[in-house]
Amino acid sequence: MGGIAVSIGQVEVTGLQELPQRRLELLEALEACREREALALVCLMVTDVVTGRSRLLCRGESRLLAALPFSRSGDYEYDLGDMVSRKKQLVPTLHSALSDTR
Repeated sequence: MGGIAVSIGQVEVTGLQELPQRRLELLEALEACREREALALVCLMVTDVVTGRSRLLCRGESRLLAALPFSRSGDYEYDLGDMVSRKKQLVPTLHSALSDTR
């Protein structure tokens, strides 16, 4: 993405109530993936298909995390509001934000 190695996954759930209990486990897995694949940023979009709301878990270089244009809802966690499409909404938003970090 603009010369930055990025990986973005998405999982659809029927409620975000389990996210707090699984958050640490997911962040550890994201960091392991980032290190293994030599990525600058790795993200997991967790989308509640019932409410049409998403959260984003990210691990990466601090300059890239600081450039993310989303409200933080915790360490390495961002509220995406009603964004539900990884390809049509999240990727263009991230591409725009990260292009400013070069």
